[in-house]
Amino acid sequence: MNIRNNDTVQTLLRFVVIGGLSTLTYLLISIGLVKALGVRPSIASILAILCGFVVSYVGHHQFTFRMTGRHAVHLPRFGAMQATIFIVLGSLSTFILEHHLADPTMTSLGIAAAWPPISFLISRLWVFKHAASK
Repeated sequence: MNIRNNDTVQTLLRFVVIGGLSTLTYLLISIGLVKALGVRPSIASILAILCGFVVSYVGHHQFTFRMTGRHAVHLPRFGAMQATIFIVLGSLSTFILEHHLADPTMTSLGIAAAWPPISFLISRLWVFKHAASK
């Protein structure tokens, strides 16, 4: 298999890059707001999540899945996907922790490991479907 000619592998690599940039955006803004400006951590986190969401959406739309336009379709889908994953994995995390099925660190690692592949599949199959069918 030639990686340079495999569209799925190339898309996945671009997805990893944008995911990394989104995560870095979140970390820099949330930590920066708290340390440099004294913003309450909960408020800083919310603002950083919103900024990371923008980086993630724009990056995946333009770079990962190479879409143009159709923001009225893709943005609501992306938001719905992220909200759904958040609710499902957040609920799973709460269930695991409240029933003492795993310690907090392992639970967090599991949620962090589950989110990207779920997001990639839903993005490819639904959110940015046209790009996947090229």
